[in-house]
Amino acid sequence: MKIKVISTSTSCLDYFHQKHNIGLIRLQIFLNNQEYRDGENLTADQFYDFITKNPRLIATTSQPPIGEIVDYFRQIARLGYQKIFVTTLSSALSGSYNSILSASKIVASEIEVIVFDTQSIGFCEAYCALQAERMFSEGFEISEVIAYLEKLRKNNKIFFIVDSLNHLIKSGRLSIAKGFLGRIFHIKPILKLEAPGIITMIKKVFTMEKAFDCILREIENYTKNQKNQKFFLHILTSGRPPMKNKLIEILKKKLNINDILEVIITPVIGAHVGNNVLGVGLIIPPI
Repeated sequence: MKIKVISTSTSCLDYFHQKHNIGLIRLQIFLNNQEYRDGENLTADQFYDFITKNPRLIATTSQPPIGEIVDYFRQIARLGYQKIFVTTLSSALSGSYNSILSASKIVASEIEVIVFDTQSIGFCEAYCALQAERMFSEGFEISEVIAYLEKLRKNNKIFFIVDSLNHLIKSGRLSIAKGFLGRIFHIKPILKLEAPGIITMIKKVFTMEKAFDCILREIENYTKNQKNQKFFLHILTSGRPPMKNKLIEILKKKLNINDILEVIITPVIGAHVGNNVLGVGLIIPPI
């Protein structure tokens, strides 16, 4: 059976250069009264350069129009695919999951569309899509792929440090009260995204060094009981955070790992977290 795997543009697959055949449903971003498609006519470099030069400007985002998704599904059906498997960013963070689900019902008589909520974003979302594509190519059934991804998403974590709280406050991801205190006392909040797909603040510190120590302890706590089970780390960045290389050095040394994938945060995610964000994604694949 010919199955097409699709993800949303927030998976950062535009900036992942290993070979794959995963399609992308692109979210929208509105910047300076102009509409863009995430990663298509507005790249990450262009976006972060723009908000660096215009720090007071706040970009807004939107899920893709249902009609556009329907057209994309029909285009895939015309290419001879029998089914479409879509991995989406967390439904708790965006209405994209519901839009894609609505589009799937419209084309139900033409092609079956299975929609899977990764309950994450960024490369954790991408990893679900990449594993789905691999498993389908190896002959796994859809039910087996879903069962695997359900286990996988429980073990995906993202820890990140934001440079400014303004974007999180204005996008509603952080309360005004917490944001006000953070700005007054120059607090650096450490945030975590995990299943069921929501962002929580796990600690407030005053220096990047303490933030790095906190993230390292969190990763050690999650991985210490995994015995010989593999885990993967990736670094998420928006713009050019000055201490990125220092964080990579600490993680490699303390966790005794050689390779850490670097992933650029897409403009749509960047609109909510701002510039100079440093994040660490942890993926523990099921055995």
